[in-house]
Amino acid sequence: MKKIKYISLNICLAILIGSTNSCSKMLEEEPKGMINETFLATESGLKNLAISQYFQCRNIVEDLRFTGVYPSDITTYSVNSVDAIEIGSGNTSNMPTLGAFSTFWRHLYAGVNNMNFGLESLETVNFNGSETVRGELSFFRAWFNLMIVESWGTGAHFAQKSTSSILTDGNQQPIEVFYKRILSDINTAIADLPLTSAERGRLTKPAAEAMKTRILLALAGYNQTVITASGYDSKEKLYTEAKQLADNVINNYQYSLLPNFEDIFDVKNEGNAETIWAVQFSAEDKFNTSDLSTGGHGLHRYWVGNYNRSARTGQIVPRMYGHSIYYGREYRHAMMTRYFLKLFNASEDKRTEGTIQTVWRALWNESTQSESDYGVPLKDGKPTDTVLFKPLYDVDEATAQAYTKRGIAIDGLNHIYDANGTPKPAARSWHHTMTKHLDPSRKVPKEEASHKDVIILRLGEIYLNAAECAYNLNDKAGAANYIDKLRERSRKTSTSLPVSASNITLDFLLDERARELGGEMLRWFDLKRTHKLAERSKAFNPDAVGVQDIHELRPVPQSELDKVTNRDQFVQNPGYPSK
Repeated sequence: MKKIKYISLNICLAILIGSTNSCSKMLEEEPKGMINETFLATESGLKNLAISQYFQCRNIVEDLRFTGVYPSDITTYSVNSVDAIEIGSGNTSNMPTLGAFSTFWRHLYAGVNNMNFGLESLETVNFNGSETVRGELSFFRAWFNLMIVESWGTGAHFAQKSTSSILTDGNQQPIEVFYKRILSDINTAIADLPLTSAERGRLTKPAAEAMKTRILLALAGYNQTVITASGYDSKEKLYTEAKQLADNVINNYQYSLLPNFEDIFDVKNEGNAETIWAVQFSAEDKFNTSDLSTGGHGLHRYWVGNYNRSARTGQIVPRMYGHSIYYGREYRHAMMTRYFLKLFNASEDKRTEGTIQTVWRALWNESTQSESDYGVPLKDGKPTDTVLFKPLYDVDEATAQAYTKRGIAIDGLNHIYDANGTPKPAARSWHHTMTKHLDPSRKVPKEEASHKDVIILRLGEIYLNAAECAYNLNDKAGAANYIDKLRERSRKTSTSLPVSASNITLDFLLDERARELGGEMLRWFDLKRTHKLAERSKAFNPDAVGVQDIHELRPVPQSELDKVTNRDQFVQNPGYPSK
């Protein structure tokens, strides 16, 4: 299956809410003349507009490293990102001025405005394939608006129509106004998108159905007034429909759970049978720009600690490097909480190795037979010596000394975290690596850009969505059955990871989502919609000292508030400061 070739259009027809950052990347593949609204309102223009939004999604996934991750129970901050520290600790007073939120806002609204323009144009422009274009634009607008309303709630701007002029009047609307459009759009996408696509990365009907399960679960997090105004009589109907959609995606399409959990995230196995839809990146320069966030992404580096020093001793680890192609380019933005690491039973759950780096072997360059940071942990096809071990349990001094005599640096959890889970100051640099985003296809150790696809929807999530629906429909046995099927590929023995109806609670399901989906930039949204954000963050993440219920909404960026002309009507979300 060939890969879709993105177009760097990213046109940004308007600068919403007075933002000063317009989009600067124009369509280099169209040399015949300047791209304008007249061209875009044609068959060729609308097709190019749809393709360009796949490119726009590259910006979104880079933003989600903050907005989908912090604050939470499973991820805390390392040392090298102010935004991660401020959001992760719940520092309310500084949040409105953070670039993490203003950039996310700008990228989402640029996308929505483009979708508004395209969908408005499709009302009068018809051509062969226009249904597919309408389906793609509708899917994107539904997804973008879902992230907008879940992030900012009634503080969000509702972009009803496209605009090609600078807009300075904010339009804040009730939650249901967003959801009525989101539901209409995702239903259009389900109706208009094809079952399959010859181009890997193009949206399909199953992807739209999978996204709708996410949408309906999010809507179920609101009170009955909002749900009724959005078009549903009850939460029961939301869960029933979401479960039906999930069952359809699980049973009636070409997707299947991969036997090996690690293979889902292997850069050599992109477009695998479990991936429903992923944002694609290309190593071909002609399809990239010089901007890291669009020409490539940095997700491979944010969860990587410095692995050439021991957290226990502070000493250099022999035959190991601060950066490598194989083990990653250390950046130290995000570290996993002790709670998250302890969720895994390493002796029973194969997802442990597919999520957490615990063993580092000496790096070797087979071509020159010498140590090199360009190397791999193999020599003559055999594993090299273990030089660093970070087990998922505490290590006493006698055990540590025994490992030292064998030439292995060992960092137990007690060397990285205090007993209450607070990371030790030095260990914020020398922590475990989250492996899901690692990209060993990079050419040099310090290469900033990864061109590995970023999975947005995969079948593992759909099993979890179905289980949550069953639980909320008072079918705990059904929920356990979905979890049991999902765990089949992760069991190390036939008796590993048992599950029964008596295990099923909302917290159990959130723990299971952490094991399966941790690091995939969904956690904040999951905790927000289940109203568990403050409770679980404060219970399991000692760094989340300032997290409150108000953090179920993001602050409206101060940079946007400064530019609106109707400040008496367009206001900051409750609990956040506003100038």
